[in-house]
Amino acid sequence: GTFAPSEALGRIRVGQPAAFHLDGAGLHNTQSVPTVVSAVASDVRDNAIRVELALDPPLPDATVLQHGQPGTLEIAVEETTPAILVLRMTGLISGAPR
Repeated sequence: GTFAPSEALGRIRVGQPAAFHLDGAGLHNTQSVPTVVSAVASDVRDNAIRVELALDPPLPDATVLQHGQPGTLEIAVEETTPAILVLRMTGLISGAPR
């Protein structure tokens, strides 16, 4: 998938869990495929950052997936409190999530 640099830079990292929600025939016919971020491009092309995903766990029968299949990608990014953000900005704690 591709993301705007403002959404990807510093927020999307290798190893983050993600889900690809496949569009179905109807509004309530959606399938979710668990994935994990496997690569994040280090350069911006066409005003976008490329993010690659891997199935997590690998599906035994991946025939449900087809190249170019429409869907929505959701990547879990760090959630934190405003207090932690202030402590990071002041240098009182490290900015690396654990």
